[in-house]
Amino acid sequence: MRPLRIFILLALTPSAGAADSSAGNPLVVHPQAAVAEVPEQPAGRRLVMMPALEFEFSVAAQCEADGHPETVSISVADTQTVYRVDGSDGHAFFEMKLRIPRPQLAPLAIEEFCTGGEYEAGKAQSLLIRAALTAQVSLLCARENGPYIHFMAVPLDIRLNCESAADVAEGLPQDGSGDSF
Repeated sequence: MRPLRIFILLALTPSAGAADSSAGNPLVVHPQAAVAEVPEQPAGRRLVMMPALEFEFSVAAQCEADGHPETVSISVADTQTVYRVDGSDGHAFFEMKLRIPRPQLAPLAIEEFCTGGEYEAGKAQSLLIRAALTAQVSLLCARENGPYIHFMAVPLDIRLNCESAADVAEGLPQDGSGDSF
């Protein structure tokens, strides 16, 4: 893990001691925007079909003083991943990736992006869509008198990059949009 991210996560994580929702968030999650290469769209088209997306998460988890983290679960659309964590001291810091297949993503309604002639007109070829999806995150903490769970929802951003017809013709990499379950 990058030292700067560890420092930031440590600074944002509540200090040792009782860590409940009133004292601070026991779960700190920082997602990176997923990047999607979008082929040039026909003029007037408003719905953009999304390719498979991969999100990267930095996670800091802290259980109450009498507990330790066992698992962190992240769900987006119909994709869920459960990570076992080694948090015997009550804290866990790690990075994870989650890939969402194309069939689980709805088309995005976007006007005037990646339609013919944009390159010649000098229009922006990249667009950030804030909070396009939501990740559901949970932290399972174990303790002597029984487990407990913390939950949170995290907005996910998507950066769309326009791929011109010339790029496709030159054989530049394209996303594996033929994903299936």
